Amino acid sequence: MTDVVCASLDCKYNDENHFCTMDEISLSDHFIHTVWDGVQHLWRCKCYEESDVAKQIKELLMEALREGDAE
Repeated sequence: MTDVVCASLDCKYNDENHFCTMDEISLSDHFIHTVWDGVQHLWRCKCYEESDVAKQIKELLMEALREGDAE
């Protein structure tokens, strides 16, 4: 198991202590150009999957937005 602290709370592989539970992770290297900070360097996890709870919350929010638009 990896010892990587994960900041993505909606990831399927993030446990309650914010550690990645994947046996092996794969990161991609990115340089993002921004307006105010110039360039930011980041690593993006290729193993990310949205958790079931995050999917349910997203569906509930979209449903609430659709109901709000109907009024």
